[in-house]
Amino acid sequence: MAAENEFVKVGGVTFALYGVAGLTKDEFVSMYKGTPQLTDGLDKIWATLKAECKAKGIVWKEDALKEAPANTDLQIKPKKKKKSDK
Repeated sequence: MAAENEFVKVGGVTFALYGVAGLTKDEFVSMYKGTPQLTDGLDKIWATLKAECKAKGIVWKEDALKEAPANTDLQIKPKKKKKSDK
């Protein structure tokens, strides 16, 4: 994470790009729906914020999750019982 956050005013509200980049679209919508200060629709704001993040090289959570391969190496494998553990 950078030392300083990037801020962008979209739809009448100032957003911290590193803050919103860590949200999924569902989380973003549930967080901001019904906010009277928003002058644009949430879909338009979401698209603008994603474009701003991409332009500044900030990795978006949903993009990182899509590109990451399913990693099964991190799963905890069950211990095998020894014959003496019966």
